[in-house]
Amino acid sequence: MVEQTKIAEIKRLLRNLGIPVNLIGYNYIAESVNLMLNSNKIIFLIEIYKNISVKYNVSIESIEISIRHAIKKTVKNNSNIKNIMRVPEDKTISNSIFLNTIKEMVWESLNRF
Repeated sequence: MVEQTKIAEIKRLLRNLGIPVNLIGYNYIAESVNLMLNSNKIIFLIEIYKNISVKYNVSIESIEISIRHAIKKTVKNNSNIKNIMRVPEDKTISNSIFLNTIKEMVWESLNRF
């Protein structure tokens, strides 16, 4: 699968879910999902955050906070997002649940042909 096609599909899905493209977290989410899709093993979020922190020269904490902020904005923009993520209405969507669900959605989308 061509890398650009994969990244384009990730970003298309993120926009469709209502993640504002002007947020830094949008790019971090796209990078995270791409790294997860490229890995042949289970990869922990801390490893993903470390890779992104090196690439963008920012702290791991900054990445985690930016992703969390993007998720909160998405919850405000998309009233159905918790249902999509299979998270009860009274619970918060964690970074891990969000990123792994997006990864699975992209994987299914790219492999349906």
